[in-house]
Amino acid sequence: CLGCILVPLTLAGGSSEKWEKSQIIGTLALGGILTPIFLLWEMKFAKFPMITKENVKDRGIWAPLINVFFDKFAYAVFGNYLYPVLLVSFDESALSATRIYWLPTFVTTLISPVISILVAKYRKIKFFSVCGSSLWLISMGLFYRYRGGKESHAGIIGGSVVLGVGASMGDYLMMIAVQSMTTHSNMA
Repeated sequence: CLGCILVPLTLAGGSSEKWEKSQIIGTLALGGILTPIFLLWEMKFAKFPMITKENVKDRGIWAPLINVFFDKFAYAVFGNYLYPVLLVSFDESALSATRIYWLPTFVTTLISPVISILVAKYRKIKFFSVCGSSLWLISMGLFYRYRGGKESHAGIIGGSVVLGVGASMGDYLMMIAVQSMTTHSNMA
């Protein structure tokens, strides 16, 4: 069902004339019909379901998964456009734009061991993950506030640093929370 939905989206892309073809519409419709059939099969008939009934009912699993989904979605929305925006709107050089683009990943790599030690010491994931999500929102606000011009150089770097700290506190800890809530056999 996922293949029937995702393949036509990839093939048709942004071309409006391809969306009128029967192959694209038919494959999408088939994917839409197969989705509830797949869910019914997983819930009622599958001998070894992909997601067990215990995991479906556990909010300790769904809440972090939803948080991580929106975290990845938000990053995908601005992350794909950050480099060209830095080149055009901020008038950065290619080297500077590349460094700023990779700065959140660099900060996350540096901060994650410190956060890991703090979590191991205090044994409270929830506090750190809420702080991380809050830092994500603050970084988005900084990106919005400093959205163009040479005078925004320091602001976009600050937003990238805050984003990296927020990702190390929120994103990774949410994945750890999901892993700690399920059994080893259901981890995959």
